[in-house]
Amino acid sequence: INAEYGKNKKEMSLSARAKSKITNQTPYSNVKIQTNSLKRLIIELKSYEEEIEQIEQKIQSLDDEYLISKQKQFLNETKQVYEQVKTTLITTNQKLKQNLQIEQEKDSNFINTNEYNEAIQTLQSYPF
Repeated sequence: INAEYGKNKKEMSLSARAKSKITNQTPYSNVKIQTNSLKRLIIELKSYEEEIEQIEQKIQSLDDEYLISKQKQFLNETKQVYEQVKTTLITTNQKLKQNLQIEQEKDSNFINTNEYNEAIQTLQSYPF
């Protein structure tokens, strides 16, 4: 019984800590999270662009039809993943722009925050 009580107490304290983390978020945490997500997606997209370019170059240098067909298959798969990442990036970009607008409407001082400036810089580095 004591072990069960201790287990329940531990679970409750974990739950309470999780709730406190949710309620103790910074005022602009959504903007910060989306900015960081967008940064990672931009890096990932650029990485896939480089990989696609390398595969295309490799295909041009091959003579073996079997290897060429395998590389083309790999190229097509990589292009599909690239398109998925691009779609996610576009969606995240739109959500970040919406959140920036919402935060500006709620708080006129928002444009003076690090979160705002970092988000704007990230949007400006957006490759499209």
